[in-house]
Amino acid sequence: MLLSTGTDLFKQYLVKKQKSPETVRGYTMDLNHLERYISNKYNCPTYIEDLTAQDIEDYLEMLHVEKNYATASINRHLNSIRSICQFAYKQGWVKEDVSKDIESLKREQKERTHLEMDELEELFPAISHPLIQLATRLMAFTGLRVSECVNLTLDQVDLKKDLIFVVEGKGKKDRTVPISKALKPYLVE
Repeated sequence: MLLSTGTDLFKQYLVKKQKSPETVRGYTMDLNHLERYISNKYNCPTYIEDLTAQDIEDYLEMLHVEKNYATASINRHLNSIRSICQFAYKQGWVKEDVSKDIESLKREQKERTHLEMDELEELFPAISHPLIQLATRLMAFTGLRVSECVNLTLDQVDLKKDLIFVVEGKGKKDRTVPISKALKPYLVE
């Protein structure tokens, strides 16, 4: 079976399993990129049963050396490849999952940077739009992501208990975030 055909069938499977549109799009893009790489490498169509662990290793090396992809991006590509290889094995298209022994790259921990209080005090007045200024203040004092802040509703903010109930966090995980004393007057206003 052509890798492109397998990718299409895998995409249908992901949609059927109700994976998010972003997940489906990301896997499809990664697998199409792999298919182009392998087809160019061998100058012929890529069949899923001909895919080898060495092909995958070479592809990941190309992403690292030639494309200068970050470790997290390379691991995402590997995850996409593992997923279709496992799917192909379960479907009986291949005799073995050639990706099973390929290890993920170790992620370097980046040191997080943050704004100091004096920098925040300089930033807030520089924002002329009051709603954007409040949103920036809210994210600075709570750690909410932009998408969480944008989707926040009034019923998720409990000013009596000084809590914000975030329901659309990364991975759809609900969490409760405390409202600091420095932020509360701006929310009350």
